[in-house]
Amino acid sequence: MNSVELNKKFWKSVTPKSLVHLSDMAALEASQAEGRGLNGMDYSIKEILSVVEKDQLCEWLVFELFNPSQTLYLVVKCVGDDVDLRMFYNPESIVVGNRQDQINNQNVFMFENYKPHSHNNLLGLKYTSQINWTFDYGNGPEEVVFNQKGNMELTGDASYSPARNRNDQYVATISEYLAEKETPEPEIMIIEVGSAVNKKGGSILLLVGNPINEFEISIVRK
Repeated sequence: MNSVELNKKFWKSVTPKSLVHLSDMAALEASQAEGRGLNGMDYSIKEILSVVEKDQLCEWLVFELFNPSQTLYLVVKCVGDDVDLRMFYNPESIVVGNRQDQINNQNVFMFENYKPHSHNNLLGLKYTSQINWTFDYGNGPEEVVFNQKGNMELTGDASYSPARNRNDQYVATISEYLAEKETPEPEIMIIEVGSAVNKKGGSILLLVGNPINEFEISIVRK
């Protein structure tokens, strides 16, 4: 395994099927729970989502990491040549689906201007500026308030590697949140990707997680 670099060029060179080893606290606890000691966890990169903000302000690379016991998402955010790294998971309670699916599943908390008992223009819904999320780390439920970074959602062009179809052109909306107080998982991210003409919106993935250090990740590139 090779150490990673904190620059955009390195991460743009990482491809699907590359191998990733994690040694952050969550990975050490997971390997110990599997009876393998404090060895960390190994993953393969199943898919990479690339989103370029419409005004070129930043770029996100979302690496879907597969392990038979779990799927994680490594998000690399690039601003210029500077990058930061975050590790996320998709909570089981929030199933991936379009805007209509999220409303049907009672996940209306995602949308700022959703009006119950009214006809809502699905594509006109904006992501909420604040999320109240409940964690339970074994000491009972604890509610944490998350505020939208920059008080805005961002949009851009998106693509997948490997390409999902011949005309692999998508638009994405991303809304990022940071916890008001210190908590083990201080980040929430909503990623919506789909066709601009789909009246029900794109596929929405909600992620919860935390920053990760570059020395807690190593990669063998394919």
